Amino acid sequence: MVSVIITTHNRCNLLDRAIQSVLNQIYKDFELIVVADGCTDGTDSLMKKYESEKRIQYIHYSPAKGGNYARNKGAQNSRGEFIAFLDDDDEWLPEKLELQVAKIREDPECVLVYTGIRVVYVNECIEYTLSLKPMVI
Repeated sequence: MVSVIITTHNRCNLLDRAIQSVLNQIYKDFELIVVADGCTDGTDSLMKKYESEKRIQYIHYSPAKGGNYARNKGAQNSRGEFIAFLDDDDEWLPEKLELQVAKIREDPECVLVYTGIRVVYVNECIEYTLSLKPMVI
């Protein structure tokens, strides 16, 4: 199982899209941990929409303690064999987890897998793409 951790601080307007990109993964063996770092913007209301989704765990604390604390809090509450971080203003293509899990399973000594990026602004305009072969470290 992959534990996907999304941390957020007062960006519920972007968070839903990130969550949907995880739920739309082809690879289904994951849990999603959303960590709200002192959010006061309606993130709690947004997360009520996902209360029935058993794969989602929602952690909210206050006051805000910063992104590093939030990522560590998510990792402490994870149950997966692997951890994947997703920023609240980013989204994944549907095959992302499937490809990365396959790559990491190819090499038992692998400790890290990363990919290229495509920068797409909220208005759907693609700024640039950095294509990398899936890399294993």
